Amino acid sequence: MAAPSSVHSLHENIFNKIEQPFHFKNNITVNEKRALMGLINDKEVVIKPADKGGGICVQDTAKYEAEILTQLSNKKFYKRLKSDLTNTYQKEAWNYLEKARENNWISKAQFEFLYCQHPIRPVFYTLPKVHKSLTDPPGRPIVAQIDSLLAPLSEFFSVTCITTYSPLSHTIVQFLKNIGTF
Repeated sequence: MAAPSSVHSLHENIFNKIEQPFHFKNNITVNEKRALMGLINDKEVVIKPADKGGGICVQDTAKYEAEILTQLSNKKFYKRLKSDLTNTYQKEAWNYLEKARENNWISKAQFEFLYCQHPIRPVFYTLPKVHKSLTDPPGRPIVAQIDSLLAPLSEFFSVTCITTYSPLSHTIVQFLKNIGTF
């Protein structure tokens, strides 16, 4: 057993270390940091993670934007809207959720979780598929739904499926793939 003075000394030593400012050690040289900051601030390039393999891609901004426009001009998958329909869909979601609450299909707490009062418009971007081409990679389209109108519903659905139907998870995945328009 440590003597009280040793414990007190250890206690003081720990608190002194905590109160001292933490000094970060760089793992790159000053020149490497300068070059990295130059890339980050360069509007002529876009830096994105690769679609596969964990790499980092530095692309010409004009090529990246051209790929975005190519993706969005595909009428099979995308349709130009005349206006932002978020408010319309938000009212519709509220009506459905209110009906579910009134019929006791969901609780008040579930209603409050599922209804997104201040949704953020989803963000479209692409990740370069460098495994297909290193010089002119096509992009894998991503629509980031973080804090969007249906994000809480998606999270609720995922958790419910996992906790309720985990033995049937492979069936659920197949079902979702088959419905196509989900």
